[in-house]
Amino acid sequence: MDINPAETDILVVVAYTFDKGTLADEALDFYDDMQDVNWTGLIYGVAGSGDVFYGQDYGVAVDLLEQHFDAFTGATRGAAGVKVNLSPDAEATSALRAFAQQLLVAAQTN
Repeated sequence: MDINPAETDILVVVAYTFDKGTLADEALDFYDDMQDVNWTGLIYGVAGSGDVFYGQDYGVAVDLLEQHFDAFTGATRGAAGVKVNLSPDAEATSALRAFAQQLLVAAQTN
C-alpha cells in the first residue's frame, strides 16, 4: 500500500457492513493487505455504516477493521470506532465530530 507514516499523520477508514456482518467487496483487498504493512507512528480511526435491523451483525466492518489494525499494522488507534445506522442523523454527526477531534488530539500528542 502507498501509505507512508512519515508523510501521513492520520488514516481514517470508512466502510460499510455488508451481508450478514461481512466487509464489502471493495474493502477486502485493503483488509488483506493490512497484514503486510508497517504503519508504526500512524494514528488511525475507523467509522462505518450499517443497519441496526441486522442485530449483532450491525457495524461489524468497524470492529473487523479495528481488530486488523491492532493485530497487524503497528498503527495507534486515535479514537474509538463510530458506527452509523444507515445515514448520519444529528446524533451520528455529533459522534463523528467527536471522533475527528479525538483523532486530531491523538495526532498532536503522538
